[in-house]
Amino acid sequence: QVIQVIDVGAFAGAVSCYCLALWDALNKTGGVDGAGAIRVTALEPSPLRCAALQGDLREETLRRVPDLCRHQERSQGRLEAHCVAASSEDSEALMQCPNGMSFLAEDAPHAVQTVTVSDSKCEEATWVKTVKLDTLTKDLGIQQVHLLKVDAEGHDLEVLRGASRLFQARRIRFVIFEACGNECPQVKGQSQTERAMEFFHAAGYVCFIIAPEMLIPTSGEWLTKLYKSTWHVFNVLCAHRSEPLMKDIIQQYTRVPRAAQFALSALENSTSCGRSCLDPLLGDAVLLRRAAAAELVVQALHERMALEGWNLYTVDFARARSMQSAGQANAALVLYQKLQARCCREPATFEAQREYHKLKQGYIQSYLKTVAGLLEGRVPRNGTRRPGEATRGALHEIAWYHQRAGSGAPFEQVHKCQALKWLSPLAEAGDALACLEFGYLTHFGLCTGRMTRQSLAEASRWYRRAMDLDTQKRYGPGVFAVQAGTEGSR
Repeated sequence: QVIQVIDVGAFAGAVSCYCLALWDALNKTGGVDGAGAIRVTALEPSPLRCAALQGDLREETLRRVPDLCRHQERSQGRLEAHCVAASSEDSEALMQCPNGMSFLAEDAPHAVQTVTVSDSKCEEATWVKTVKLDTLTKDLGIQQVHLLKVDAEGHDLEVLRGASRLFQARRIRFVIFEACGNECPQVKGQSQTERAMEFFHAAGYVCFIIAPEMLIPTSGEWLTKLYKSTWHVFNVLCAHRSEPLMKDIIQQYTRVPRAAQFALSALENSTSCGRSCLDPLLGDAVLLRRAAAAELVVQALHERMALEGWNLYTVDFARARSMQSAGQANAALVLYQKLQARCCREPATFEAQREYHKLKQGYIQSYLKTVAGLLEGRVPRNGTRRPGEATRGALHEIAWYHQRAGSGAPFEQVHKCQALKWLSPLAEAGDALACLEFGYLTHFGLCTGRMTRQSLAEASRWYRRAMDLDTQKRYGPGVFAVQAGTEGSR
């Protein structure tokens, strides 16, 4: 069997190369038992970038496409680039800024249009060939598409409509596309996100926002006004409602048990937690273990990709985050430095630059120094019995570092326990946000590993206190002394 990937809006080939690298890593580690093969069909309408993907590696081309994935040595003919734009018609369309952040004029997000118009390097608009995916797959003899990735700068819905026959015949297994709410032009009062979800619902597919380490259902009644009218652009994963692998994907990608249970409920066509929350095989501890195991596998695959010479920004950034999560700050710093030097066309390089400066400038050390007196039980300099603004901010930052997305599922329980430690003085001193976070961590037993009646009762007390403090907009009476709170937390 051939695993078929179609990469619409391939740009410099990052996703296409990642798919090839992942497949090779799975083969080398026994993940697919050497069975089958992979083929990537990349669609890129930019003449410059498409030529580069097809093998034009002249010095001038590489200078103008610095983030190009040079796949030729490793792809071995498995990546085929076509210089066309996928759309809802077999025709032509006017493409703005053809060799920059290109887009088809009528659909682009406002932010993209604004940036492009102000870009002095943009060249004159050009006409490009458009093709329906229904037509392309027929011409190329593609019977089944295992993954369709679409990033068409606001033209995504038209790309999907051009694959209507493929969807009706369930010949597309998984789709990842970019949903554009109010950032893109509306049609009859409907955002593009809303129209895209209606399209998939009619085809029998369920969709999920790809959030950091959780999948958020957006099909049917799950599609709320929050997602319909947002100005954000976000990635969405869709699959047919009967797709058996979606349950595994949800459980292994989602790190927060309650989020996994609600996402699984969306597959049951329900807006309540339903059987997903009652099934002992889907309990908190089980889901956390599965997410941790999945992350370890992905880490191993990323290391294999790097070993095989795939120089991919996304992989290097993920490896650096894993190192940082495991406490290997110096090793992570080396990778961050390498990536931030290439900033900022690829998102991974921008994120790496931010992480690099945080580590290099010693933000965490400065936060620890700021809160040292509080943790030792000393009265703050402001003479009151509550932490000053700088101390509160530092404690929140440190706690967030232990809870933020990407901090590492294998270290989940350790990180949550550390977050509780840092939030304890704040919560005891009457910080409303700390009380809320402390209640959440206690509520779901994220440090102990299990929920109990005692943890629910304790969480309720913290929630009530958070609401009272938030209502009062001040520190209420009866706040514990900082020293007492610190000693209690110990």
